[in-house]
Amino acid sequence: IPHHTADRTVDIMGSRYNCPSVQDAIQRAVESQEYQTFYHSEESVTMRRLIEEELITDKKVPFRMDCMMTTICTDRAFPDVINDYTESPDGNVTGTTDKYTKKYGARRFERLMNYLIKNETITSRFNDAEFSKLDKAAMWAEILDFIEPVIQTEKNDGEKSKEHVKFALYSGHDSTIAPLMASLSPNLWNDTDFPWYASMMLIEIHEILDENSASFPSKYAFRLVYNGKVLTWLVDGCRKFSHLCDVSVLMNRVSRFASRENGGCGGQPGGNGNNNNGSSGSLERLWSSTEQSAMNHAAKFLMVSMLTSFVLGSILTCCIMGFCRRRPRRRQRFESELVVNVEQDSSEFAEE
Repeated sequence: IPHHTADRTVDIMGSRYNCPSVQDAIQRAVESQEYQTFYHSEESVTMRRLIEEELITDKKVPFRMDCMMTTICTDRAFPDVINDYTESPDGNVTGTTDKYTKKYGARRFERLMNYLIKNETITSRFNDAEFSKLDKAAMWAEILDFIEPVIQTEKNDGEKSKEHVKFALYSGHDSTIAPLMASLSPNLWNDTDFPWYASMMLIEIHEILDENSASFPSKYAFRLVYNGKVLTWLVDGCRKFSHLCDVSVLMNRVSRFASRENGGCGGQPGGNGNNNNGSSGSLERLWSSTEQSAMNHAAKFLMVSMLTSFVLGSILTCCIMGFCRRRPRRRQRFESELVVNVEQDSSEFAEE
Protein backbone atom coordinates (compact mmCIF):
# COMPACT_ATOMS: atom_id res chain seq x y z
CA ILE A 1 0.00 0.00 0.00
CA PRO A 2 1.66 3.28 -1.06
CA HIS A 3 1.93 5.80 1.73
CA HIS A 4 3.31 9.33 1.82
CA THR A 5 4.66 11.61 4.52
CA ALA A 6 6.03 15.15 4.37
CA ASP A 7 7.94 17.67 6.40
CA ARG A 8 5.78 20.15 8.26
CA THR A 9 6.87 23.07 6.07
CA VAL A 10 5.68 21.38 2.87
CA ASP A 11 2.83 19.26 4.25
CA ILE A 12 -0.30 19.86 2.17
CA MET A 13 -2.48 18.62 5.03
CA GLY A 14 -1.32 21.18 7.56
CA SER A 15 -2.05 24.90 7.51
CA ARG A 16 0.11 26.65 4.91
CA TYR A 17 0.83 29.75 6.97
CA ASN A 18 4.21 30.10 5.27
CA CYS A 19 2.50 30.84 1.93
CA PRO A 20 2.34 34.55 1.04
CA SER A 21 -1.10 34.11 -0.54
CA VAL A 22 -2.42 32.48 2.64
CA GLN A 23 -0.91 35.22 4.80
CA ASP A 24 -2.60 37.85 2.62
CA ALA A 25 -5.94 36.07 2.95
CA ILE A 26 -5.61 35.92 6.74
CA GLN A 27 -4.72 39.60 6.85
CA ARG A 28 -7.80 40.53 4.82
CA ALA A 29 -9.99 38.41 7.08
CA VAL A 30 -8.52 39.96 10.25
CA GLU A 31 -9.04 43.46 8.88
CA SER A 32 -12.65 42.73 7.92
CA GLN A 33 -15.52 44.41 9.72
CA GLU A 34 -16.86 41.03 10.81
CA TYR A 35 -13.67 40.02 12.59
CA GLN A 36 -13.04 43.46 14.07
CA THR A 37 -16.55 43.49 15.53
CA PHE A 38 -15.95 40.08 17.07
CA TYR A 39 -12.45 40.87 18.35
CA HIS A 40 -13.41 44.13 20.07
CA SER A 41 -16.69 42.87 21.52
CA GLU A 42 -17.10 42.92 25.30
CA GLU A 43 -17.14 39.12 25.45
CA SER A 44 -13.88 38.77 23.47
CA VAL A 45 -12.15 41.40 25.59
CA THR A 46 -13.26 39.58 28.76
CA MET A 47 -12.00 36.22 27.50
CA ARG A 48 -8.61 37.65 26.52
CA ARG A 49 -8.33 39.27 29.93
CA LEU A 50 -9.15 35.94 31.60
CA ILE A 51 -6.40 34.24 29.57
CA GLU A 52 -3.80 36.90 30.30
CA GLU A 53 -4.57 37.25 34.00
CA GLU A 54 -5.33 33.66 34.97
CA LEU A 55 -4.03 31.12 32.44
CA ILE A 56 -0.81 32.35 30.86
CA THR A 57 2.41 32.19 32.86
CA ASP A 58 4.68 32.94 29.91
CA LYS A 59 3.62 35.81 27.68
CA LYS A 60 5.68 34.38 24.81
CA VAL A 61 3.63 31.18 24.71
CA PRO A 62 0.10 31.66 23.29
CA PHE A 63 -2.81 29.94 25.01
CA ARG A 64 -4.23 27.27 22.72
CA MET A 65 -7.51 25.41 22.76
CA ASP A 66 -5.49 22.18 22.47
CA CYS A 67 -4.41 22.69 26.08
CA MET A 68 -8.01 22.64 27.26
CA MET A 69 -9.06 19.67 25.14
CA THR A 70 -6.11 17.43 26.04
CA THR A 71 -6.67 18.24 29.71
CA ILE A 72 -10.38 17.45 29.74
CA CYS A 73 -9.96 14.30 27.63
CA THR A 74 -7.37 12.87 30.03
CA ASP A 75 -9.41 13.69 33.14
CA ARG A 76 -6.82 16.05 34.55
CA ALA A 77 -7.64 18.99 36.79
CA PHE A 78 -8.42 22.39 35.34
CA PRO A 79 -7.42 25.71 36.88
CA ASP A 80 -10.18 26.86 39.21
CA VAL A 81 -11.07 29.79 37.00
CA ILE A 82 -12.39 27.53 34.20
CA ASN A 83 -13.28 24.47 36.26
CA ASP A 84 -17.01 25.02 35.69
CA TYR A 85 -17.72 22.76 32.73
CA THR A 86 -19.61 20.02 34.62
CA GLU A 87 -23.10 20.05 36.08
CA SER A 88 -24.32 18.58 39.33
CA PRO A 89 -27.45 16.36 39.49
CA ASP A 90 -29.57 19.41 40.31
CA GLY A 91 -28.45 21.11 37.09
CA ASN A 92 -26.19 23.67 38.69
CA VAL A 93 -22.70 24.22 37.32
CA THR A 94 -20.06 22.90 39.71
CA GLY A 95 -16.64 24.30 40.39
CA THR A 96 -17.69 27.94 40.25
CA THR A 97 -16.72 30.50 42.85
CA ASP A 98 -18.02 33.99 43.50
CA LYS A 99 -14.49 35.32 43.06
CA TYR A 100 -14.20 34.35 39.42
CA THR A 101 -17.90 34.68 38.60
CA LYS A 102 -17.95 38.30 39.71
CA LYS A 103 -14.81 39.03 37.73
CA TYR A 104 -15.46 37.14 34.49
CA GLY A 105 -19.04 35.89 34.66
CA ALA A 106 -20.42 32.33 34.76
CA ARG A 107 -19.84 29.38 32.39
CA ARG A 108 -16.29 30.50 31.71
CA PHE A 109 -15.14 27.17 30.24
CA GLU A 110 -17.91 27.13 27.64
CA ARG A 111 -17.48 30.80 26.79
CA LEU A 112 -13.71 30.47 26.51
CA MET A 113 -14.07 27.52 24.16
CA ASN A 114 -16.50 29.44 21.96
CA TYR A 115 -14.14 32.41 21.84
CA LEU A 116 -11.09 30.31 20.92
CA ILE A 117 -12.99 28.39 18.25
CA LYS A 118 -14.38 31.49 16.57
CA ASN A 119 -11.06 33.30 16.80
CA GLU A 120 -9.41 30.46 14.85
CA THR A 121 -12.16 29.59 12.38
CA ILE A 122 -13.71 32.95 11.50
CA THR A 123 -11.12 33.35 8.75
CA SER A 124 -12.14 30.02 7.17
CA ARG A 125 -15.43 31.35 5.79
CA PHE A 126 -14.52 34.96 5.06
CA ASN A 127 -14.84 36.08 1.43
CA ASP A 128 -16.32 32.79 0.19
CA ALA A 129 -13.75 30.76 2.14
CA GLU A 130 -10.80 32.50 0.49
CA PHE A 131 -8.33 31.34 3.15
CA SER A 132 -9.64 27.77 3.09
CA LYS A 133 -9.35 27.52 -0.68
CA LEU A 134 -5.78 28.78 -0.70
CA ASP A 135 -4.83 26.73 2.34
CA LYS A 136 -6.10 23.45 0.88
CA ALA A 137 -5.55 24.12 -2.83
CA ALA A 138 -2.75 21.53 -3.15
CA MET A 139 -4.63 18.93 -1.15
CA TRP A 140 -7.77 19.33 -3.24
CA ALA A 141 -5.64 18.95 -6.37
CA GLU A 142 -4.41 15.61 -5.06
CA ILE A 143 -7.94 14.49 -4.12
CA LEU A 144 -9.15 15.35 -7.63
CA ASP A 145 -6.32 13.24 -9.01
CA PHE A 146 -8.00 10.26 -7.34
CA ILE A 147 -11.53 11.17 -8.47
CA GLU A 148 -10.80 12.03 -12.10
CA PRO A 149 -9.89 8.47 -13.24
CA VAL A 150 -13.03 7.10 -11.57
CA ILE A 151 -15.47 9.33 -13.42
CA GLN A 152 -13.85 8.86 -16.81
CA THR A 153 -16.65 6.93 -18.49
CA GLU A 154 -14.68 5.33 -21.29
CA LYS A 155 -11.17 4.73 -22.54
CA ASN A 156 -10.17 5.11 -26.17
CA ASP A 157 -11.17 1.52 -26.79
CA GLY A 158 -14.66 2.16 -25.48
CA GLU A 159 -14.24 0.17 -22.29
CA LYS A 160 -14.65 1.64 -18.84
CA SER A 161 -11.42 2.41 -17.07
CA LYS A 162 -10.68 0.36 -13.96
CA GLU A 163 -7.22 1.82 -13.35
CA HIS A 164 -7.97 4.01 -10.36
CA VAL A 165 -7.47 4.13 -6.62
CA LYS A 166 -10.48 2.64 -4.88
CA PHE A 167 -9.66 3.87 -1.38
CA ALA A 168 -7.49 6.79 -0.24
CA LEU A 169 -6.98 7.55 3.45
CA TYR A 170 -5.68 10.82 4.88
CA SER A 171 -4.75 11.20 8.53
CA GLY A 172 -4.76 14.90 9.32
CA HIS A 173 -5.64 17.51 11.90
CA ASP A 174 -8.56 19.71 12.88
CA SER A 175 -6.85 22.33 10.69
CA THR A 176 -7.24 19.88 7.78
CA ILE A 177 -10.95 19.11 8.06
CA ALA A 178 -12.24 22.61 8.85
CA PRO A 179 -10.89 24.39 5.73
CA LEU A 180 -11.74 21.40 3.51
CA MET A 181 -15.36 21.61 4.61
CA ALA A 182 -15.48 25.39 4.44
CA SER A 183 -14.06 25.46 0.92
CA LEU A 184 -16.83 23.15 -0.33
CA SER A 185 -19.72 25.38 0.61
CA PRO A 186 -20.54 28.29 2.96
CA ASN A 187 -23.42 26.17 4.30
CA LEU A 188 -21.18 23.34 5.53
CA TRP A 189 -19.20 25.14 8.20
CA ASN A 190 -19.78 28.01 10.58
CA ASP A 191 -17.60 30.02 12.92
CA THR A 192 -18.53 28.07 16.04
CA ASP A 193 -17.98 24.54 14.68
CA PHE A 194 -14.75 22.71 15.32
CA PRO A 195 -13.56 19.19 14.40
CA TRP A 196 -13.32 17.18 17.59
CA TYR A 197 -10.97 14.29 18.19
CA ALA A 198 -11.39 11.30 15.87
CA SER A 199 -13.57 13.30 13.46
CA MET A 200 -13.98 11.77 10.00
CA MET A 201 -14.85 13.35 6.68
CA LEU A 202 -15.79 10.99 3.83
CA ILE A 203 -16.14 11.72 0.13
CA GLU A 204 -17.69 8.77 -1.69
CA ILE A 205 -17.98 8.40 -5.48
CA HIS A 206 -20.93 6.36 -6.74
CA GLU A 207 -21.68 5.14 -10.25
CA ILE A 208 -25.34 5.61 -11.21
CA LEU A 209 -26.67 2.57 -13.02
CA ASP A 210 -30.07 4.08 -13.84
CA GLU A 211 -29.44 5.59 -17.27
CA ASN A 212 -32.81 7.34 -17.21
CA SER A 213 -32.02 9.36 -14.10
CA ALA A 214 -32.07 13.04 -14.98
CA SER A 215 -30.64 13.99 -11.58
CA PHE A 216 -27.22 12.57 -12.46
CA PRO A 217 -26.30 13.66 -16.00
CA SER A 218 -22.66 12.61 -15.54
CA LYS A 219 -23.77 9.10 -14.41
CA TYR A 220 -21.65 9.55 -11.29
CA ALA A 221 -22.55 10.98 -7.90
CA PHE A 222 -20.75 11.93 -4.72
CA ARG A 223 -21.80 11.65 -1.10
CA LEU A 224 -20.34 13.75 1.71
CA VAL A 225 -20.42 12.31 5.23
CA TYR A 226 -19.05 13.98 8.35
CA ASN A 227 -18.98 12.10 11.65
CA GLY A 228 -21.76 9.80 10.47
CA LYS A 229 -24.03 12.59 9.17
CA VAL A 230 -24.76 12.96 5.47
CA LEU A 231 -24.16 16.59 4.49
CA THR A 232 -24.24 16.29 0.70
CA TRP A 233 -27.33 18.43 0.33
CA LEU A 234 -25.62 21.38 2.05
CA VAL A 235 -23.24 21.79 -0.90
CA ASP A 236 -24.43 24.52 -3.27
CA GLY A 237 -26.03 22.99 -6.36
CA CYS A 238 -27.21 19.80 -4.65
CA ARG A 239 -30.87 18.99 -4.04
CA LYS A 240 -32.17 19.60 -0.53
CA PHE A 241 -31.99 16.57 1.78
CA SER A 242 -30.49 14.45 -1.00
CA HIS A 243 -27.80 11.95 -0.01
CA LEU A 244 -26.32 11.84 -3.50
CA CYS A 245 -25.44 14.69 -5.82
CA ASP A 246 -24.04 14.70 -9.34
CA VAL A 247 -20.25 14.62 -9.22
CA SER A 248 -20.04 17.54 -11.65
CA VAL A 249 -21.21 19.83 -8.83
CA LEU A 250 -18.20 18.80 -6.73
CA MET A 251 -15.75 19.00 -9.63
CA ASN A 252 -16.98 22.41 -10.80
CA ARG A 253 -16.78 23.80 -7.27
CA VAL A 254 -13.32 22.51 -6.40
CA SER A 255 -11.49 22.63 -9.75
CA ARG A 256 -11.65 26.44 -9.73
CA PHE A 257 -9.15 26.71 -6.91
CA ALA A 258 -7.47 23.29 -6.61
CA SER A 259 -3.87 23.89 -7.67
CA ARG A 260 -0.26 22.96 -6.97
CA GLU A 261 1.04 26.28 -8.27
CA ASN A 262 3.32 28.53 -6.23
CA GLY A 263 4.76 25.70 -4.17
CA GLY A 264 1.32 24.38 -3.34
CA CYS A 265 0.16 27.74 -1.98
CA GLY A 266 -2.68 27.99 -4.46
CA GLY A 267 -2.99 31.11 -6.60
CA GLN A 268 -1.01 34.31 -6.63
CA PRO A 269 -0.47 36.29 -3.41
CA GLY A 270 -3.30 38.73 -2.89
CA GLY A 271 -5.66 36.76 -5.11
CA ASN A 272 -9.13 35.52 -4.28
CA GLY A 273 -8.21 31.87 -4.16
CA ASN A 274 -9.88 30.99 -7.45
CA ASN A 275 -7.90 29.39 -10.24
CA ASN A 276 -9.69 29.49 -13.55
CA ASN A 277 -7.00 27.54 -15.37
CA GLY A 278 -8.25 24.15 -14.23
CA SER A 279 -7.54 22.10 -11.18
CA SER A 280 -3.95 21.01 -11.58
CA GLY A 281 -2.78 21.10 -15.17
CA SER A 282 -5.54 18.77 -16.41
CA LEU A 283 -4.90 16.66 -13.33
CA GLU A 284 -1.72 15.21 -14.78
CA ARG A 285 0.00 12.75 -12.49
CA LEU A 286 3.15 14.78 -12.06
CA TRP A 287 5.23 15.35 -8.98
CA SER A 288 3.69 18.18 -7.04
CA SER A 289 5.61 21.26 -6.03
CA THR A 290 5.47 20.15 -2.44
CA GLU A 291 7.12 16.86 -3.35
CA GLN A 292 9.81 18.71 -5.29
CA SER A 293 10.39 20.98 -2.32
CA ALA A 294 10.69 17.96 -0.05
CA MET A 295 13.26 16.49 -2.43
CA ASN A 296 15.20 19.75 -2.35
CA HIS A 297 15.30 19.58 1.44
CA ALA A 298 16.49 15.97 1.25
CA ALA A 299 19.21 16.90 -1.24
CA LYS A 300 20.42 19.72 1.00
CA PHE A 301 20.49 17.39 3.99
CA LEU A 302 22.46 14.82 1.98
CA MET A 303 25.00 17.44 0.86
CA VAL A 304 25.48 18.71 4.42
CA SER A 305 25.88 15.14 5.68
CA MET A 306 28.47 14.35 3.01
CA LEU A 307 30.39 17.55 3.72
CA THR A 308 30.34 16.87 7.45
CA SER A 309 31.53 13.30 6.91
CA PHE A 310 34.34 14.55 4.65
CA VAL A 311 35.56 17.10 7.20
CA LEU A 312 35.40 14.67 10.13
CA GLY A 313 37.04 11.95 8.05
CA SER A 314 39.84 14.28 7.02
CA ILE A 315 40.51 15.33 10.61
CA LEU A 316 40.50 11.70 11.79
CA THR A 317 42.83 10.65 8.97
CA CYS A 318 45.28 13.44 9.78
CA CYS A 319 45.32 12.45 13.44
CA ILE A 320 45.98 8.79 12.59
CA MET A 321 48.74 9.66 10.12
CA GLY A 322 50.40 11.98 12.60
CA PHE A 323 50.28 9.32 15.28
CA CYS A 324 51.75 6.71 12.94
CA ARG A 325 54.57 9.04 11.88
CA ARG A 326 55.60 9.68 15.47
CA ARG A 327 55.78 5.95 16.32
CA PRO A 328 58.69 5.07 13.90
CA ARG A 329 60.70 8.06 15.10
CA ARG A 330 60.35 6.95 18.68
CA ARG A 331 61.42 3.41 17.73
CA GLN A 332 64.40 4.68 15.75
CA ARG A 333 65.48 6.89 18.62
CA PHE A 334 65.20 3.96 21.06
CA GLU A 335 67.29 1.69 18.79
CA SER A 336 69.95 4.39 18.42
CA GLU A 337 70.17 4.80 22.16
CA LEU A 338 70.43 1.00 22.53
CA VAL A 339 73.37 0.81 20.05
CA VAL A 340 75.21 3.60 21.85
CA ASN A 341 74.77 1.85 25.18
CA VAL A 342 76.05 -1.45 23.73
CA GLU A 343 79.11 0.25 22.27
CA GLN A 344 79.87 1.95 25.58
CA ASP A 345 79.57 -1.38 27.42
CA SER A 346 81.89 -3.04 24.90
CA SER A 347 84.56 -0.34 25.23
CA GLU A 348 84.45 -0.54 29.01
CA PHE A 349 84.84 -4.32 28.87
CA ALA A 350 87.83 -4.00 26.51
CA GLU A 351 89.55 -1.54 28.85
CA GLU A 352 89.16 -3.93 31.73
